Amino acid sequence: MSLGFLLSLAAGFVWSIGNIIDKANASRFIKNPIFLASISVCYELVVGVIVIALVPADIHGLDWFWLISSGACYMTATLLYFFAIQREEPSRVVPLYAFTIVFLSLQSAIFLGEIFSIQTYLGIAMIAIASLALLVRQNVFDAFRSKAFGLMIGGTFLYSLSYIINKYLLIHYSYWQVFGYVKLFIGCTGILFLLFFIKELRKTFRRIQKRYIGLSAISETFNIAGSLLFVAASSVWFVTLVETVVSVQYIFIFIWGILLASLFPRFRLEVVNKRIIIQKVLSIAAIIIGIYLIY
Repeated sequence: MSLGFLLSLAAGFVWSIGNIIDKANASRFIKNPIFLASISVCYELVVGVIVIALVPADIHGLDWFWLISSGACYMTATLLYFFAIQREEPSRVVPLYAFTIVFLSLQSAIFLGEIFSIQTYLGIAMIAIASLALLVRQNVFDAFRSKAFGLMIGGTFLYSLSYIINKYLLIHYSYWQVFGYVKLFIGCTGILFLLFFIKELRKTFRRIQKRYIGLSAISETFNIAGSLLFVAASSVWFVTLVETVVSVQYIFIFIWGILLASLFPRFRLEVVNKRIIIQKVLSIAAIIIGIYLIY
Protein backbone atom coordinates (compact mmCIF):
# COMPACT_ATOMS: atom_id res chain seq x y z
CA MET A 1 0.00 0.00 0.00
CA SER A 2 1.17 3.53 -0.78
CA LEU A 3 2.11 5.91 2.02
CA GLY A 4 -0.53 8.41 0.85
CA PHE A 5 -3.25 5.75 1.03
CA LEU A 6 -2.25 4.72 4.57
CA LEU A 7 -2.04 8.34 5.76
CA SER A 8 -5.50 8.99 4.29
CA LEU A 9 -6.95 6.00 6.15
CA ALA A 10 -5.28 7.21 9.34
CA ALA A 11 -6.71 10.72 8.84
CA GLY A 12 -10.21 9.31 8.45
CA PHE A 13 -9.82 7.18 11.58
CA VAL A 14 -8.47 10.02 13.74
CA TRP A 15 -11.07 12.53 12.45
CA SER A 16 -13.86 10.08 13.25
CA ILE A 17 -12.90 10.13 16.94
CA GLY A 18 -13.07 13.93 16.98
CA ASN A 19 -16.38 13.81 15.10
CA ILE A 20 -18.05 11.47 17.57
CA ILE A 21 -16.89 13.58 20.54
CA ASP A 22 -18.17 16.72 18.77
CA LYS A 23 -21.49 15.04 18.09
CA ALA A 24 -21.95 13.99 21.73
CA ASN A 25 -20.82 17.37 23.03
CA ALA A 26 -22.98 19.43 20.65
CA SER A 27 -26.12 17.34 21.18
CA ARG A 28 -25.96 17.17 24.99
CA PHE A 29 -23.63 19.70 26.57
CA ILE A 30 -22.67 22.70 24.41
CA LYS A 31 -25.52 23.31 21.97
CA ASN A 32 -24.32 26.73 20.79
CA PRO A 33 -22.45 26.08 17.49
CA ILE A 34 -20.82 29.52 17.57
CA PHE A 35 -19.25 28.73 20.93
CA LEU A 36 -17.98 25.41 19.59
CA ALA A 37 -16.53 27.29 16.63
CA SER A 38 -14.74 29.67 19.01
CA ILE A 39 -12.98 26.77 20.74
CA SER A 40 -11.89 25.41 17.36
CA VAL A 41 -10.65 28.83 16.21
CA CYS A 42 -8.54 29.36 19.33
CA TYR A 43 -7.06 25.89 18.98
CA GLU A 44 -6.22 26.44 15.30
CA LEU A 45 -4.52 29.76 16.07
CA VAL A 46 -2.39 28.37 18.91
CA VAL A 47 -1.35 25.29 16.93
CA GLY A 48 -0.44 27.45 13.93
CA VAL A 49 1.77 29.76 16.02
CA ILE A 50 3.56 26.81 17.68
CA VAL A 51 4.21 24.94 14.41
CA ILE A 52 5.49 28.08 12.65
CA ALA A 53 7.82 28.79 15.56
CA LEU A 54 9.24 25.26 15.38
CA VAL A 55 9.31 24.90 11.57
CA PRO A 56 9.71 28.39 10.07
CA ALA A 57 9.55 28.89 6.30
CA ASP A 58 10.82 31.55 3.91
CA ILE A 59 7.52 32.39 2.21
CA HIS A 60 7.87 33.84 -1.27
CA GLY A 61 5.79 36.75 -2.63
CA LEU A 62 2.46 35.50 -3.98
CA ASP A 63 2.56 32.43 -1.74
CA TRP A 64 1.48 34.65 1.15
CA PHE A 65 -1.72 35.33 -0.78
CA TRP A 66 -2.32 31.62 -1.34
CA LEU A 67 -1.70 30.75 2.31
CA ILE A 68 -4.10 33.44 3.50
CA SER A 69 -6.65 32.41 0.86
CA SER A 70 -6.46 28.75 1.91
CA GLY A 71 -6.96 29.62 5.58
CA ALA A 72 -9.79 32.04 4.80
CA CYS A 73 -11.55 29.53 2.51
CA TYR A 74 -11.32 26.78 5.11
CA MET A 75 -12.54 28.95 7.98
CA THR A 76 -15.38 30.43 5.93
CA ALA A 77 -16.46 26.91 4.94
CA THR A 78 -16.43 25.86 8.60
CA LEU A 79 -18.52 28.88 9.56
CA LEU A 80 -21.03 28.08 6.81
CA TYR A 81 -21.30 24.60 8.32
CA PHE A 82 -22.01 26.02 11.78
CA PHE A 83 -24.66 28.33 10.29
CA ALA A 84 -26.10 25.31 8.47
CA ILE A 85 -26.55 23.26 11.66
CA GLN A 86 -28.23 26.26 13.26
CA ARG A 87 -30.88 26.15 10.53
CA GLU A 88 -31.20 22.39 10.11
CA GLU A 89 -30.60 19.19 12.07
CA PRO A 90 -27.10 17.67 11.61
CA SER A 91 -28.45 14.46 10.04
CA ARG A 92 -29.63 16.53 7.05
CA VAL A 93 -26.45 18.63 6.88
CA VAL A 94 -23.46 16.30 7.33
CA PRO A 95 -24.30 14.09 4.29
CA LEU A 96 -23.79 17.13 2.06
CA TYR A 97 -20.05 16.96 2.81
CA ALA A 98 -20.00 14.34 0.03
CA PHE A 99 -20.01 17.24 -2.43
CA THR A 100 -16.45 18.05 -1.39
CA ILE A 101 -15.32 14.99 -3.36
CA VAL A 102 -17.28 16.11 -6.43
CA PHE A 103 -15.89 19.66 -6.38
CA LEU A 104 -12.37 18.41 -5.67
CA SER A 105 -12.48 15.98 -8.61
CA LEU A 106 -13.38 18.85 -10.97
CA GLN A 107 -10.97 21.41 -9.51
CA SER A 108 -8.00 19.04 -9.34
CA ALA A 109 -8.51 18.11 -13.01
CA ILE A 110 -8.62 21.80 -14.02
CA PHE A 111 -5.93 23.29 -11.78
CA LEU A 112 -3.62 20.36 -11.00
CA GLY A 113 -4.03 18.16 -14.06
CA GLU A 114 -5.09 15.19 -11.93
CA ILE A 115 -6.85 13.00 -14.49
CA PHE A 116 -7.73 9.43 -13.54
CA SER A 117 -9.01 6.28 -15.22
CA ILE A 118 -12.71 5.52 -15.64
CA GLN A 119 -12.38 2.85 -12.94
CA THR A 120 -11.00 5.41 -10.49
CA TYR A 121 -13.80 7.88 -11.22
CA LEU A 122 -16.31 5.07 -10.78
CA GLY A 123 -14.79 4.36 -7.35
CA ILE A 124 -14.92 8.07 -6.45
CA ALA A 125 -18.59 8.26 -7.48
CA MET A 126 -19.46 5.13 -5.48
CA ILE A 127 -17.81 6.54 -2.34
CA ALA A 128 -19.50 9.94 -2.71
CA ILE A 129 -22.96 8.39 -3.16
CA ALA A 130 -22.40 5.79 -0.42
CA SER A 131 -21.19 8.47 2.01
CA LEU A 132 -24.39 10.41 1.37
CA ALA A 133 -26.54 7.31 1.86
CA LEU A 134 -24.60 6.22 4.96
CA LEU A 135 -25.39 9.42 6.84
CA VAL A 136 -29.03 9.95 5.82
CA ARG A 137 -31.57 8.62 8.34
CA GLN A 138 -34.76 8.35 6.31
CA ASN A 139 -34.65 9.33 2.65
CA VAL A 140 -31.50 10.11 0.66
CA PHE A 141 -33.30 13.09 -0.90
CA ASP A 142 -33.89 14.64 2.52
CA ALA A 143 -30.39 16.10 2.46
CA PHE A 144 -31.14 17.88 -0.83
CA ARG A 145 -34.35 19.34 0.63
CA SER A 146 -32.44 20.65 3.63
CA LYS A 147 -32.82 24.36 4.45
CA ALA A 148 -29.04 24.40 4.71
CA PHE A 149 -28.40 22.99 1.21
CA GLY A 150 -27.10 26.26 -0.25
CA LEU A 151 -24.83 26.91 2.72
CA MET A 152 -23.27 23.46 2.48
CA ILE A 153 -22.77 23.67 -1.27
CA GLY A 154 -20.85 26.91 -0.70
CA GLY A 155 -18.96 25.36 2.20
CA THR A 156 -17.90 22.20 0.37
CA PHE A 157 -16.78 24.27 -2.62
CA LEU A 158 -14.56 26.39 -0.33
CA TYR A 159 -13.17 23.31 1.45
CA SER A 160 -12.16 21.79 -1.87
CA LEU A 161 -10.61 25.09 -2.99
CA SER A 162 -8.53 25.20 0.21
CA TYR A 163 -7.30 21.65 -0.44
CA ILE A 164 -6.33 22.55 -4.02
CA ILE A 165 -4.34 25.58 -2.81
CA ASN A 166 -2.62 23.45 -0.16
CA LYS A 167 -1.62 20.89 -2.80
CA TYR A 168 -0.03 23.67 -4.86
CA LEU A 169 1.84 25.00 -1.81
CA LEU A 170 3.13 21.52 -0.98
CA ILE A 171 5.22 21.67 -4.15
CA HIS A 172 7.32 24.43 -2.58
CA TYR A 173 7.09 23.84 1.18
CA SER A 174 7.02 20.91 3.62
CA TYR A 175 3.70 19.63 4.91
CA TRP A 176 4.58 20.95 8.39
CA GLN A 177 5.08 24.45 7.00
CA VAL A 178 1.87 24.43 4.95
CA PHE A 179 -0.03 22.96 7.88
CA GLY A 180 1.29 25.57 10.32
CA TYR A 181 0.69 28.67 8.20
CA VAL A 182 -2.75 27.57 7.03
CA LYS A 183 -3.78 26.86 10.63
CA LEU A 184 -2.52 30.34 11.59
CA PHE A 185 -4.68 32.04 8.96
CA ILE A 186 -7.68 29.83 9.75
CA GLY A 187 -7.39 31.09 13.32
CA CYS A 188 -6.95 34.73 12.29
CA THR A 189 -10.00 34.61 9.99
CA GLY A 190 -12.06 32.97 12.72
CA ILE A 191 -11.07 35.53 15.36
CA LEU A 192 -12.23 38.38 13.11
CA PHE A 193 -15.59 36.65 12.67
CA LEU A 194 -16.05 35.88 16.37
CA LEU A 195 -15.65 39.54 17.30
CA PHE A 196 -19.26 39.98 16.15
CA PHE A 197 -20.45 37.40 18.72
CA ILE A 198 -18.59 38.49 21.87
CA LYS A 199 -21.76 39.01 23.97
CA GLU A 200 -23.23 35.67 22.93
CA LEU A 201 -19.95 33.87 23.64
CA ARG A 202 -19.63 35.42 27.10
CA LYS A 203 -23.20 34.42 27.96
CA THR A 204 -22.60 30.82 26.87
CA PHE A 205 -19.28 30.65 28.72
CA ARG A 206 -20.93 31.68 32.00
CA ARG A 207 -23.74 29.15 31.57
CA ILE A 208 -21.94 25.93 30.59
CA GLN A 209 -19.86 23.67 32.82
CA LYS A 210 -16.16 24.17 32.18
CA ARG A 211 -15.39 20.46 31.88
CA TYR A 212 -17.34 20.40 28.63
CA ILE A 213 -14.88 22.92 27.19
CA GLY A 214 -12.18 20.41 28.07
CA LEU A 215 -14.12 17.77 26.15
CA SER A 216 -14.11 20.07 23.12
CA ALA A 217 -10.36 20.56 23.55
CA ILE A 218 -9.87 16.78 23.41
CA SER A 219 -11.97 16.68 20.25
CA GLU A 220 -9.93 19.48 18.67
CA THR A 221 -6.72 17.58 19.43
CA PHE A 222 -7.99 14.70 17.29
CA ASN A 223 -9.24 17.11 14.61
CA ILE A 224 -5.84 18.83 14.42
CA ALA A 225 -4.07 15.46 14.21
CA GLY A 226 -6.43 14.42 11.40
CA SER A 227 -5.70 17.67 9.55
CA LEU A 228 -1.96 17.06 9.80
CA LEU A 229 -2.34 13.52 8.45
CA PHE A 230 -4.52 14.87 5.61
CA VAL A 231 -1.88 17.45 4.61
CA ALA A 232 0.88 14.83 4.88
CA ALA A 233 -1.12 12.45 2.66
CA SER A 234 -1.72 15.25 0.13
CA SER A 235 2.03 15.88 -0.05
CA VAL A 236 2.69 12.37 -1.39
CA TRP A 237 -0.56 11.42 -3.18
CA PHE A 238 -3.34 12.88 -5.33
CA VAL A 239 -5.43 15.25 -3.23
CA THR A 240 -8.68 14.03 -4.81
CA LEU A 241 -7.93 10.45 -3.83
CA VAL A 242 -6.86 11.54 -0.35
CA GLU A 243 -10.21 13.24 0.25
CA THR A 244 -12.04 10.23 -1.20
CA VAL A 245 -10.28 7.66 1.00
CA VAL A 246 -10.73 9.89 4.06
CA SER A 247 -14.46 9.19 3.66
CA VAL A 248 -13.83 6.00 5.66
CA GLN A 249 -14.29 8.29 8.66
CA TYR A 250 -18.05 7.91 8.15
CA ILE A 251 -17.68 4.16 8.60
CA PHE A 252 -15.74 4.68 11.81
CA ILE A 253 -18.30 7.23 13.05
CA PHE A 254 -21.02 4.62 12.60
CA ILE A 255 -18.93 2.02 14.46
CA TRP A 256 -18.15 4.43 17.31
CA GLY A 257 -21.85 5.29 17.56
CA ILE A 258 -22.80 1.61 17.88
CA LEU A 259 -20.10 0.97 20.50
CA LEU A 260 -21.06 4.06 22.47
CA ALA A 261 -24.73 3.08 22.48
CA SER A 262 -23.85 -0.47 23.57
CA LEU A 263 -21.56 0.56 26.42
CA PHE A 264 -23.43 3.70 27.50
CA PRO A 265 -27.10 3.45 26.41
CA ARG A 266 -27.97 6.93 27.69
CA PHE A 267 -25.45 8.39 25.24
CA ARG A 268 -27.17 6.92 22.19
CA LEU A 269 -26.67 9.57 19.47
CA GLU A 270 -29.14 8.38 16.86
CA VAL A 271 -32.02 6.00 16.28
CA VAL A 272 -30.90 2.54 15.21
CA ASN A 273 -33.31 -0.04 13.80
CA LYS A 274 -33.18 -2.93 11.36
CA ARG A 275 -33.79 -0.78 8.28
CA ILE A 276 -31.09 1.70 9.25
CA ILE A 277 -28.59 -1.10 9.99
CA ILE A 278 -29.17 -2.60 6.53
CA GLN A 279 -28.79 0.84 4.94
CA LYS A 280 -25.52 1.44 6.79
CA VAL A 281 -24.09 -1.99 5.98
CA LEU A 282 -24.86 -1.61 2.25
CA SER A 283 -23.33 1.89 2.23
CA ILE A 284 -20.19 0.68 4.01
CA ALA A 285 -19.86 -2.18 1.51
CA ALA A 286 -20.12 0.34 -1.36
CA ILE A 287 -17.43 2.56 0.22
CA ILE A 288 -15.09 -0.42 0.60
CA ILE A 289 -15.65 -1.43 -3.05
CA GLY A 290 -15.06 2.18 -4.10
CA ILE A 291 -11.77 2.31 -2.21
CA TYR A 292 -10.74 -0.94 -3.88
CA LEU A 293 -11.50 0.54 -7.31
CA ILE A 294 -9.46 3.70 -6.78
CA TYR A 295 -6.54 1.85 -5.21
